[in-house]
Amino acid sequence: CEELVLLSGDGRRYPELDLPELADAVPDCGPLGGLVAAMRHGGDRAVLLLPVDMAGLTAAGLTALAEGFRAGGGPVVARGPDRRHPALSIWPASACSLLETALAAGRLALHPLLDQLEARELELPAEALINWNRPEDMRR
Repeated sequence: CEELVLLSGDGRRYPELDLPELADAVPDCGPLGGLVAAMRHGGDRAVLLLPVDMAGLTAAGLTALAEGFRAGGGPVVARGPDRRHPALSIWPASACSLLETALAAGRLALHPLLDQLEARELELPAEALINWNRPEDMRR
């Protein structure tokens, strides 16, 4: 990655990390608000959307996602055994206007946008995609 930025809702949650933080393009619009902010910030660069709560994700998983993106140029999204995980995805800069239009219209779900852009899915091991939100998740 050329640059690391945090998408944190209001853009002021983690000053102690000393990293650039972006506020959502539109407040309270979920992941799409953050993704649009990242796309605008990235300009002509692709954006990797990477959740911080997937502690089982490895460098090999990220490399596979990046290689899948480079192979086709359109969006690529992680897929586990049971479903897609749009919070772990790579979006080309060319998708920005479509994402902005959806956000302005209040169509906030990422799944339909991935469908519309004919995103490719990359299968990753289930353990790589487990969300760790509570201490007991680590014991699982």
